[in-house]
Amino acid sequence: MDIASFPQAVEALRKGRAVIFPTDTVCGLGVSVRYAPSPRVLYDLKRRDEGKPIAWLVGSVGDLLRYGKDVAPFARAAAERFWPGALTLIVKASDEVPEAYRGPRGTIGLRMPAAATARALVEAVGSPLATTSANVSGAPDTPTLEHVDADVADAAGVVLDDPSIDPCGCASTVLDCTGEAPVVLRAGSISESDLLAVLSEGGASALCDAGGRERSDSAETDLEAWSIAFPSHGGGCRVNAFVWVPAARPVRGVIHLVHGMAEYIERYRPLIGFLVHRGFAVCGMDMLGHGLTAPSVDDRGHIPPDCGYRAILDDVHEVRRIASERFPEAPYFMYGHSMGSFIVRTYLARHSEGVAGAVLSGTGNPSAALAAAGGIAARAIIAVKGATHRSSLLDGLGVGGYSRSVENARTPLDWISTDEREVDAYLADPLCGFMFSAGGYAVLAQFVSSAVSPESARCISSDLPFLLVSGDEDPVGERGAGVRRVSALLSGAGVRDVRVRLYAGARHEPHNDYVRDRLFADVLGFLEELIDG
Repeated sequence: MDIASFPQAVEALRKGRAVIFPTDTVCGLGVSVRYAPSPRVLYDLKRRDEGKPIAWLVGSVGDLLRYGKDVAPFARAAAERFWPGALTLIVKASDEVPEAYRGPRGTIGLRMPAAATARALVEAVGSPLATTSANVSGAPDTPTLEHVDADVADAAGVVLDDPSIDPCGCASTVLDCTGEAPVVLRAGSISESDLLAVLSEGGASALCDAGGRERSDSAETDLEAWSIAFPSHGGGCRVNAFVWVPAARPVRGVIHLVHGMAEYIERYRPLIGFLVHRGFAVCGMDMLGHGLTAPSVDDRGHIPPDCGYRAILDDVHEVRRIASERFPEAPYFMYGHSMGSFIVRTYLARHSEGVAGAVLSGTGNPSAALAAAGGIAARAIIAVKGATHRSSLLDGLGVGGYSRSVENARTPLDWISTDEREVDAYLADPLCGFMFSAGGYAVLAQFVSSAVSPESARCISSDLPFLLVSGDEDPVGERGAGVRRVSALLSGAGVRDVRVRLYAGARHEPHNDYVRDRLFADVLGFLEELIDG
């Protein structure tokens, strides 16, 4: 068989033709879903019955939420652990999946391959590749090009090779994630025991709430959600976001959550569940460098310093636009925690119109000079070592310094909560606790500098009510002193309604501390008072 060059393979895919190429499992036979209106050519080449679904090879973990709908937490945990790799996840297809590529139940199989050549093809054509093994239907799998049926190769016409790829020779494991529990549809190179180990670790997502507590009231945790994926306004990735919707109509209000540093939006499921089951819609995203918005493990904690500040603000605004269009008559509230609180304060200085109220959790108010110094230090390191460099010095000046705030601490993260279960859940969560890059710290410094600026505070509507909530042992809020300075800053800027709730003995995450029930009640009371007038 004749071996084509990479540009020739890309050209063929762009013409809607099929290409044979190596993957990390077996040789694949695929078409671009952007340029081929259906997988019909693959059925013809394989002599395969139409109707048997053909999975897609995708380019990033974030594509699970782009092409999947109502994706279960255990599916996301499996992708996080085994992608790129030999695991195909069957999920409900989103609106971005053409009807011709969906299974009979409206599903789609997705896999992010470990083979760089396959991912490069996906990137070059700008779409997933609908891919099946390059064998005649019913024949053995084709680990290498040597095993590919000559008739199939001749019929396809375009064959790409990459000798550096060492395929495992076994098809991917297929996991059905469309039900309440995962089901292995096909055993493959990833064993069920390896899957079970990860799924049981992520069992808190399926059987427990985000804090690792066993569910006692399913009404508080079983949530209807619709996922959103849109191109970020910077950073070259797609944003992963959700809107959780109450069963009751009409919606009493919309709460827009902005999460903190080194975590992700679904850590807030207990609070989300509480609000949703009291008639509120809740929306939020994984910001740049976080959760499933980060394209890879290496991207976690990195925010491009040249565009990240503006991009995060614009991404927040995009989520607001989407949620507001869905619920145009509902009052709109903002809720930011920790880094998210500084983002919300900065955002409201630009877009406070139309916002009915704001909750700031785990916030603080360091001096402008200190915030500026952090930014200068980050920029200096960027100049020498690059924006993606992880600096122990910067981390020690930032969140690393908080670990020293608790005497006789059991772990370095005891400062986030007095609840050991919450601390342990955070430490065990692969989507939490990563170190920020120098670029990430530079952007964080920008948000802090903006938030503590009196000029910025004066841009916030004087009619916008604020509720400030914090543990009085939170080092970010300087054990309440920094929170009171935020209150004074806002009041001095003309904001007429600023309320402060400090919870005795609680630390940085009151929503994940022993005071969570009191916090939930205080937030609900604040929202209801503003709605009822």
